[in-house]
Amino acid sequence: LSGLVGSEMCIRDRYTGEASCPNSPHQKRRAVAEATIRALESALSLDGELSLVAVHNADVAGIPIIVCAIECPETRDGRLLIGAAHYMRNDDEAECVVRATLDALNRFCGRLAVRD
Repeated sequence: LSGLVGSEMCIRDRYTGEASCPNSPHQKRRAVAEATIRALESALSLDGELSLVAVHNADVAGIPIIVCAIECPETRDGRLLIGAAHYMRNDDEAECVVRATLDALNRFCGRLAVRD
């Protein structure tokens, strides 16, 4: 594998997030998560406040999942936003990464709604 691969995420056809990475399985997952984060930042006018820490495949009790960890400025005590999505063998991995990323960001968006 060589070269770069890109990922783009759109929210309601109005907000776009883009990311690129080296062409490897782990980096592709990272690019999809980064693009999802950038799209949400665009939609909420956050301008780079969220930071992807990790996105990994894992097994929990033999169940395959994708886990995403994100830092945000609201968690001054160092807590991470954590999201997960079930990942079956025939699933589109990129879609599962998006679901795990949005699951993590759901906690952040919920705090925004309460704060307003």
